[in-house]
Amino acid sequence: MSADTPRSVTKDPEASDASNNDSLNKTNSDNDESSESVQDSPFELTLQSLLAGPLDTTIWRLNGVRDSQVALTTQLNLLMTALTTYRDETRPVKLKETVEQIKDGKKRLQAINNTLAVVESRIRRIRDRLVADQQQALESSPRRVLG
Repeated sequence: MSADTPRSVTKDPEASDASNNDSLNKTNSDNDESSESVQDSPFELTLQSLLAGPLDTTIWRLNGVRDSQVALTTQLNLLMTALTTYRDETRPVKLKETVEQIKDGKKRLQAINNTLAVVESRIRRIRDRLVADQQQALESSPRRVLG
């Protein structure tokens, strides 16, 4: 098939035929009016014969574009319905409560960490005292000479 040969890609042949018939009827009625007023000259006939094919192809392509737009509109409506259903059926995550729980847990961990730091410093002081007491005990005890 050549590029000028129209192909039917419409899903509804009756709608396509009706629109084609309307355009043909309009063209025929225009031709009838012009033929009544003035006799068609060879120049006009030549123009009509030259432009008939490209005009038919253009009409066919415009109908294809319209059909594509109808199909796309249908798909968009289906997607919008699906998204609306998804939005209505899903529950949003309660982030505020989760964030508050995390902050509360952080405060508790910081309090525990501070308590552990205090306990660690006390244990260090007790150990230092024990080491000092042991050294003092060793220094104050008489040394025995083995021999």
